[in-house]
Amino acid sequence: GYPVNWTYRTSRKFGRIEVGGFENFLKILNPETALKVYISNKIMRSLFAGIGNLLFKPSLNNNSFPNTEPFTVRKTSGFDDRIDDLWNEVSKTQGILIIRSKEYLNWKYFQNPLVNYTVYLAEGEGQIYGYIVLMCAYDARGALKGFICDLIVIPDRPEVINCLISTAIEYFREQQVDLIIYPNLAGKIYRKILRRQGFFSSHLIKRAHFLVYTNYKGIKRRYVADSKNWFFQRG
Repeated sequence: GYPVNWTYRTSRKFGRIEVGGFENFLKILNPETALKVYISNKIMRSLFAGIGNLLFKPSLNNNSFPNTEPFTVRKTSGFDDRIDDLWNEVSKTQGILIIRSKEYLNWKYFQNPLVNYTVYLAEGEGQIYGYIVLMCAYDARGALKGFICDLIVIPDRPEVINCLISTAIEYFREQQVDLIIYPNLAGKIYRKILRRQGFFSSHLIKRAHFLVYTNYKGIKRRYVADSKNWFFQRG
């Protein structure tokens, strides 16, 4: 889970393991409103917004990740059997992660009566290359946040990751979102693409903690604590 500062030390005392490398990646679309969540001083907020607009501009171009195979991206209202083929490919290359079967994904993202998710698929040649799950929610200060809840892509296809993130940014702009948030432990290529798309780590403002607990004796605490063994996202 994600402990707040006053519960962090207590959680560690009771055997929770901190997984290093967890980050909330942020992209500011409306600086003045979005930064109220993190910076209460109006002058400092305006200063940081100006600096952020200069430092975190997207640096991608059309040739950054050339397509190896053609694919299209579309919104979907459900996953079919092909999603299990994607899961089988992804699970071979990852350590600790939630099983993303057709049954689970449809239950979580399309049969959930409490949250409205928007899902895009990247597909081509009769198979699914990846998907991205998005949602919007207002916070207590009135800022509209856009969350990238889940992003799964077939191994060795960075251009698909890049395209799905671009699709998410476009969608959130249409929804007039103030701040995009993408919590993840998803590997270097995801971080690289996010930074080149204008995202930055929340560690620049406030450190995030990710604690876990296991009573399974067949797994070492050192393995659990190593972020390289995780593929974790909000979804």
